[in-house]
Amino acid sequence: MAAAAAALTAAVVAGTSSAQAPPAPPLPPIPTPSPVHIPGEKVVEFKLVFDGTSKADRVVDIGGQAGGCDAQLHADIQENVTYGRGKGVTMEFVRFKQGKHFRYGFQRSGRNLDSSFNVVGKVHRTASGAGDLTQHPGSVQCSTTHFEAGQNADCGKTKTDNEAWGLRIKNDHFHPAPVRVGSLIGPDRCGEPPPGSPFSDDTANLEWQWPTLPTFAFEKIPLHKMFNKRFHRFTVHFTTVDKKQRSAFGTFPLTGSAEDHGSAEATVRFIRQ
Repeated sequence: MAAAAAALTAAVVAGTSSAQAPPAPPLPPIPTPSPVHIPGEKVVEFKLVFDGTSKADRVVDIGGQAGGCDAQLHADIQENVTYGRGKGVTMEFVRFKQGKHFRYGFQRSGRNLDSSFNVVGKVHRTASGAGDLTQHPGSVQCSTTHFEAGQNADCGKTKTDNEAWGLRIKNDHFHPAPVRVGSLIGPDRCGEPPPGSPFSDDTANLEWQWPTLPTFAFEKIPLHKMFNKRFHRFTVHFTTVDKKQRSAFGTFPLTGSAEDHGSAEATVRFIRQ
């Protein structure tokens, strides 16, 4: 058998060396690489519905002397927000094993490692109180002024704003959060002193105003529902502990204090695809 195989091999080599070689066939197209799958990975898809409300409040008292005026401001600014995202976002929930532990993640379908979605906030503010500039005895002439804290044109109107939110993971827990972080100026300026006033326009920058809401606590991912097709839809609720902060406020020579309160709640609904 070995001798026959050797003879066949020799014949093939001889034939290819003596006969004219046919033209080489065209190379097949290079296949597009398929997505890389991590061993043990499991992916399920859901439509995401997201909505919530938030409240912010600031009570501020500022006083001092500005030029020839005694200045005093007391204001109570109230902000109420409804925000949400309707159907239309398809979200993937991914589970994979890394070493001895499972890891989890959310991402938009077709967007690797990106869980962001647009949230529309409707902001409504009111303000009460007033500011006064009165003549300081024996000082230079003062242009006396009185204004209502709610005089700004935004007061009582509903302002609309769009912000990017995402779903953040911490071990096997998650929460919704704005993509941008830090202190941001919201669209509603109700509570801001009038132009030219010696009082700072920071008065209207509430500590927990939209979109810088109090941070939600992480809630446990409902894993027993994520991968069980019996659960066509399910809901996770989020709330914040009522926040309170009292701080010095204003810039010399007009100084005082501000007390801020903030709270928020949200609901994330998953609808299996």
